[in-house]
Amino acid sequence: MYPYIDDIFDAQISRDSVILTRDASVRLHLQLGFVINLAKSSLIPSQVMTHLGAWIDTLNGRVSPSLDTVQDIN
Repeated sequence: MYPYIDDIFDAQISRDSVILTRDASVRLHLQLGFVINLAKSSLIPSQVMTHLGAWIDTLNGRVSPSLDTVQDIN
Protein backbone atom coordinates (compact mmCIF):
# COMPACT_ATOMS: atom_id res chain seq x y z
CA MET A 1 0.00 0.00 0.00
CA TYR A 2 1.37 3.41 -0.97
CA PRO A 3 -0.59 6.17 0.76
CA TYR A 4 -0.25 9.77 -0.27
CA ILE A 5 1.46 11.77 2.48
CA ASP A 6 -1.26 14.42 2.44
CA ASP A 7 -3.94 11.75 2.94
CA ILE A 8 -2.69 10.75 6.38
CA PHE A 9 -2.98 14.08 8.17
CA ASP A 10 -5.73 14.35 10.72
CA ALA A 11 -8.07 17.32 10.80
CA GLN A 12 -6.59 19.92 13.12
CA ILE A 13 -8.04 22.89 14.95
CA SER A 14 -5.69 25.48 13.48
CA ARG A 15 -3.59 26.00 10.37
CA ASP A 16 -0.47 26.15 12.57
CA SER A 17 -1.18 22.72 14.09
CA VAL A 18 -1.68 21.26 10.60
CA ILE A 19 1.68 22.65 9.52
CA LEU A 20 3.43 21.29 12.62
CA THR A 21 1.88 17.85 12.07
CA ARG A 22 2.80 17.94 8.38
CA ASP A 23 6.42 18.88 9.07
CA ALA A 24 6.85 16.18 11.72
CA SER A 25 5.28 13.58 9.43
CA VAL A 26 7.44 14.52 6.45
CA ARG A 27 10.60 14.37 8.58
CA LEU A 28 9.65 10.98 10.01
CA HIS A 29 8.82 9.48 6.62
CA LEU A 30 12.09 10.73 5.13
CA GLN A 31 14.06 9.35 8.11
CA LEU A 32 12.37 5.98 7.60
CA GLY A 33 13.45 5.95 3.95
CA PHE A 34 10.18 6.77 2.25
CA VAL A 35 10.30 8.82 -0.95
CA ILE A 36 7.90 11.75 -1.04
CA ASN A 37 6.82 12.88 -4.49
CA LEU A 38 6.50 16.61 -3.76
CA ALA A 39 5.18 17.33 -7.26
CA LYS A 40 2.12 15.18 -6.54
CA SER A 41 1.66 16.17 -2.89
CA SER A 42 -0.55 18.90 -1.47
CA LEU A 43 1.38 19.96 1.59
CA ILE A 44 -0.27 23.36 2.01
CA PRO A 45 -3.42 23.26 4.17
CA SER A 46 -6.49 23.89 2.01
CA GLN A 47 -10.24 23.58 2.31
CA VAL A 48 -10.88 23.77 -1.43
CA MET A 49 -9.10 21.34 -3.76
CA THR A 50 -9.34 19.20 -6.85
CA HIS A 51 -8.80 15.48 -6.28
CA LEU A 52 -9.44 12.54 -8.61
CA GLY A 53 -11.50 14.62 -11.01
CA ALA A 54 -13.67 16.23 -8.34
CA TRP A 55 -13.73 19.78 -7.02
CA ILE A 56 -14.06 19.54 -3.24
CA ASP A 57 -15.14 22.48 -1.09
CA THR A 58 -15.07 21.44 2.57
CA LEU A 59 -16.09 24.93 3.72
CA ASN A 60 -19.48 24.63 2.07
CA GLY A 61 -19.79 20.83 2.03
CA ARG A 62 -19.85 20.63 -1.77
CA VAL A 63 -18.35 18.21 -4.25
CA SER A 64 -18.72 18.57 -8.01
CA PRO A 65 -16.88 17.46 -11.13
CA SER A 66 -13.77 19.53 -11.84
CA LEU A 67 -13.75 21.80 -14.88
CA ASP A 68 -11.25 19.46 -16.57
CA THR A 69 -13.55 16.48 -15.96
CA VAL A 70 -16.54 18.31 -17.43
CA GLN A 71 -14.51 19.33 -20.51
CA ASP A 72 -13.28 15.73 -20.96
CA ILE A 73 -16.89 14.47 -20.89
CA ASN A 74 -17.98 16.99 -23.51
